Amino acid sequence: MKSFYDKWLPLDEVRKLFNYKTTQMAALMKNKLLVVAKIGKRKFVLKESIDNFFDHYSKSN
Repeated sequence: MKSFYDKWLPLDEVRKLFNYKTTQMAALMKNKLLVVAKIGKRKFVLKESIDNFFDHYSKSN
């Protein structure tokens, strides 16, 4: 069985990856390509959805 962190990234790490501030990240999370799970007060993003997000926008341009 894979570890939780093998599939999911905490929102703070994703924010650092994109070099976004909190409000920019909130706007990005409205995008339906990113799969976001909320556990308590913490949010996590599915790593596979980040790959799909990059693939989608790299092909669009």
